[in-house]
Amino acid sequence: MTKLPKITAYVLKRKNCLHPFRISRIIALAELLCMEKYGKRITDAKYVGGPSVFYIDGLKENLFNDRCFERVEEQGCIKYVCAEEIDIEKDIRTCIDEAIKIADKSSDFELNRIVISHRLFNKLMEANNNVQNNSNRR
Repeated sequence: MTKLPKITAYVLKRKNCLHPFRISRIIALAELLCMEKYGKRITDAKYVGGPSVFYIDGLKENLFNDRCFERVEEQGCIKYVCAEEIDIEKDIRTCIDEAIKIADKSSDFELNRIVISHRLFNKLMEANNNVQNNSNRR
């Protein structure tokens, strides 16, 4: 799995400036697409929420505390400002690029609907509980 900040950086490098809501939907959709296509998740992100609304636990805090991510207050979005190249495996990149294409054609409402109505969404949310339950057993 790739770390969430690296995936977020890749998305923002491609899209320039996005609101955290949209970032989370693109990442979740990329996860779902990779689960569907390759049978694996791409991050260890923890998704929190219910059947129609969710968020990625710690996403905003990671963005606001990392020097490579900059808040653009007047636009209400986050930018990736570091020059480093972001090296991501080809199969993961493919899923993210596909999610970005879908997001480009969708409003926030539509993008959220696409994610929460995906046939593997509940599995993604359950995977979260399994990760949490396993970490509680240690």
